[in-house]
Amino acid sequence: ENTHAWRACLTGLLGDYNVSPFAAAQDSKGQSIPADAGAFRSGDIRYVVMLPLKDMVPELNIGEISMDQLAKRALPATITLNARGEIYDLRNHSLAGSGNQFKTTITPMVAKVYAVVPRKPTLTLTIPSKVKPGQSFAFSLKSDLKGKLPVYVEVLDARKHPLDYFSGTRFASLDGASETLPIALDAETGTWTIRATNVITGKTIQKTFELK
Repeated sequence: ENTHAWRACLTGLLGDYNVSPFAAAQDSKGQSIPADAGAFRSGDIRYVVMLPLKDMVPELNIGEISMDQLAKRALPATITLNARGEIYDLRNHSLAGSGNQFKTTITPMVAKVYAVVPRKPTLTLTIPSKVKPGQSFAFSLKSDLKGKLPVYVEVLDARKHPLDYFSGTRFASLDGASETLPIALDAETGTWTIRATNVITGKTIQKTFELK
């Protein structure tokens, strides 16, 4: 109770000085939901992380409940951010809302991660059309936003099998971030694929090259 009262007091004090929290949550009755929040920026992209606290369900014993049971304690909420733009939920790779406020559901002790951008980010993938076995080649990931746009890259061989040791998160940039991909000398020839997924929007693009 003292913790909740202190949070309410601090929120009111910050409001008096026009200092808004990174993120604030309210239930369907307009009551504040206790949550911790933080934010950081990369160019045009502002990331906001919010962790609803177990205090949102007072009788909840977080140490004796399964994730399935925890999910049943999710509550509808209105989230207000201290940044405006297109708001994307990174867990769902979907648009949560526009402006600085949107409705969603939140679960105690399950973090929510949002990206706030001035517009829907686009991604461009550039690769060579032909590559020789044993050759390393460069491909680029370009975004229309300033800052580092997270992209999940997958490489599929001629049999369309994903190569885990080539796959992972890269970052696109406004000037086109360059990545190097080494190809083994004994790699199977044929049509290979590079697939790039925009982590913010969930949109995937792909291009192919001939290994021969």
